[in-house]
Amino acid sequence: MKLTFQRTHAKPVDYHMKKIVKKLLVNSKGTPRPLVKFLLFDELSKCRPFFRWAVYGSDHLVRSPLRKWVMLETQNPTIHVLNKWPDERRQMIDRGDLENVKKISIISKQQTLFVADLLKTHLDSFGFFTSVESTFSSETSSDLFLVICPQVFERLPPPRKRIVFQMEQSISSRWFTREYINILYNSIAIFDYAKCNKEFLITKKIPENQIFYVPLAPLNKSNNTENESGFRSSPHKVSDVLFYGDFKNKRRQTYLKELKKHFNVRIETNLFGAALYEAIAQTKVVVNIHYYEGAILESTRVCECLSLGATVVSEMSSNQGEHLDWEEMVTFTPVGDVQAMIEAIRNCLKEGMQLQSIPEQPAFQMRFKLLEAFRALNIEPSKF
Repeated sequence: MKLTFQRTHAKPVDYHMKKIVKKLLVNSKGTPRPLVKFLLFDELSKCRPFFRWAVYGSDHLVRSPLRKWVMLETQNPTIHVLNKWPDERRQMIDRGDLENVKKISIISKQQTLFVADLLKTHLDSFGFFTSVESTFSSETSSDLFLVICPQVFERLPPPRKRIVFQMEQSISSRWFTREYINILYNSIAIFDYAKCNKEFLITKKIPENQIFYVPLAPLNKSNNTENESGFRSSPHKVSDVLFYGDFKNKRRQTYLKELKKHFNVRIETNLFGAALYEAIAQTKVVVNIHYYEGAILESTRVCECLSLGATVVSEMSSNQGEHLDWEEMVTFTPVGDVQAMIEAIRNCLKEGMQLQSIPEQPAFQMRFKLLEAFRALNIEPSKF
């Protein structure tokens, strides 16, 4: 009788050892554990000479568990008296190193493509040659890179060619990790959509002259039946109410549970681009509900909807009045008052659907603030 044995595919011991070593060295985010960081790296995150053997392999490359973190840290040293970036940045601006900028690449994930489109529209009108990319490549021959939400990218442009657009809410400091603050600090400039965020970043020792308030604004996308972002107006409205965004939040869940008792509510948590614009087009009212009680206005979502001619009902915000150039286009209700939002939606539905009329871009303060920031950096647009 012939005996047959089932072949097993056990992983080698080396594989399991590497996994154990990796867990000992770094946490789930790839950041070295505190003791490891203290032993292997100095105040500027440079490898201590005695421990080069532990950080670098025989091929002189950083060992894989630490590679991603070391790449970012080397490019973005911590805020420290030995970090001379603020002086280098100021000298670079004063010398006029940026005055010949012509080609700008905007780097954006799909979640922030509306902001990328908005920035591209303004920068094109200033006379720059602008493109939108999903990742950074050293092969891209751009004079300058504008990175939206830089903390979500594994690779970033070098500090000397990088402006970042900061889009987190400072009401919750948990988003502002040490690594993220270092990325902001080691950039030519930080554009921020809210004034209170700027004040918060200053408390984190980022120089005030490095931070520029650049509020968002609607962008007219509803004039064409189908534009480059894939929006198509839909005469048939499938839903009364649409909410899109993070739904893993008790506050939002409570609101939407109440709204569902009165309206046909559609909830989308992972919809972007053309599919999202189609959903907005098929909805009578879009609601904006804060993640936090005292939140800054989610101007990205609100402006994205207004840009498509949508009717928007939103809770009031902690920075109410900061967007006087377009706030009157939104129906606001008191924070935490679900019944007030229900009544506001009812009123909107009774009045019927009327496409919002978006003024020309020069009417919005975003254009002027963006131009002001570029001039402060000695970047002079060719069309002015």
